[in-house]
Amino acid sequence: RVEVAVPNPDGKIAEGLTTELHIPTEKTRAHLISPAVLTLSDAGALGVKTVDSNDTVRFHIVRLVADTADGLWVSGLPEEVTLITVGQEFVRAGQKVRPKVMAPPAPLGVPEDSHPIAGRSS
Repeated sequence: RVEVAVPNPDGKIAEGLTTELHIPTEKTRAHLISPAVLTLSDAGALGVKTVDSNDTVRFHIVRLVADTADGLWVSGLPEEVTLITVGQEFVRAGQKVRPKVMAPPAPLGVPEDSHPIAGRSS
């Protein structure tokens, strides 16, 4: 439970207003993902499936850090990761795959056609 007191000596701020309060906490490395890529392990753990450098599917347990309008911020992934975004429900950890790697989306606020790698796949 948090209680906040705001000085208002001349009464310019009306009582009963709704507001947002941001409380700084520890920093956590996180990735922004679509909630559509989340999946459950056989044991019921929440996570995502990735492809490693040997084209092998890996399951990573993730922890939800924040839920925003742009997507979910999750922790628990390596710094760089190749995330399976289509077909994750059809592959299992340890399985060899032939991934089709697509160019990342344009950064937020950048028109898609001005992104330097728009339309290319690697």
